[in-house]
Amino acid sequence: MAISQLHMRISKILVFIIISLIFVFAIFSCDTNDDAGQIINNNPTTFEIIANSPDHTTLEQALVNADLVDVLNSGTFTVFAPTDDAFSTIDLGGFSSDDIRNILLNHVITGNVESTDLANGYYKTNAAETYSGDDNKIDIYVNVDGGVVLNASATVTSPDLTASNGTIHVVDQVISIPHIVTLAAANPNFSNLETALIQENLVTTLSSDASPAPFTVFAPSDTAFQAFLDESTTDNLETIDDVLSLPFLSDVLTYHVLGNTTVRSGEITDGLTPVTLQTETITLNTSDGVTITDQNGRVVNVISTDVTGSNGVIHVLDNVILPTLP
Repeated sequence: MAISQLHMRISKILVFIIISLIFVFAIFSCDTNDDAGQIINNNPTTFEIIANSPDHTTLEQALVNADLVDVLNSGTFTVFAPTDDAFSTIDLGGFSSDDIRNILLNHVITGNVESTDLANGYYKTNAAETYSGDDNKIDIYVNVDGGVVLNASATVTSPDLTASNGTIHVVDQVISIPHIVTLAAANPNFSNLETALIQENLVTTLSSDASPAPFTVFAPSDTAFQAFLDESTTDNLETIDDVLSLPFLSDVLTYHVLGNTTVRSGEITDGLTPVTLQTETITLNTSDGVTITDQNGRVVNVISTDVTGSNGVIHVLDNVILPTLP
């Protein structure tokens, strides 16, 4: 046999061996792949992430029972997802199906918000208040000073599970529908107001769903209390302790609250004079932003509006308003 023919035959044999090895390797790879023959979903929806998690079986079933699966799959959402351990600490048996649905929606924010996008402040959830008939969205307070904490209770333990239509943040507690006191107390900028409400035994009243709820609260922030102190030096008020020692502090606090009504920002008209729980009126004006004129002719600015809880709405002030002084 000629040397050239021998080389050609050897070359053909080598090619055949190589092709055979490639084919065998391909078959072996398919046989040892656990996902062989299956479509691997590398882009799950928010609900699919929950459904595929061994730690979220209760949440998955609750979403199914509440007919929220299609809702979560049809838009872009950020979901704070309580674990099974979180659900084990509460009894859902006392809630109606509508209540449970609203609680679940209280864990959902419209839009894609990753943990690095979150900042201290109020965010609208997809839960709704029921007192007005207008389905105004309930707020949640996010604090990122040390991790991510929601309404001063639920902590994000595993952030930023990326879905095709949003983001999942795992939380260690179920987030109940908040009263207005809960929303104020969760915000560190209302620490003085919280202290004053506790001291004057008004927390229980403002946490109630019974009359005189729903409430409209014009809430002075800590900066507002400081502005009041700076204004009041001639009255020997130099610290917040001086304010908390005022003999008429209860009257001052109830003067910031309207009972049995919610006045949202869109309902404020120029010259509106609602009666407060303290029984005196305030005058609301809209000619230069939203302002309040109190019983002493002082004008205070409304700097933020429509923080919504289950039993009322909060508007934030830049100073303290005062009833008729004794």
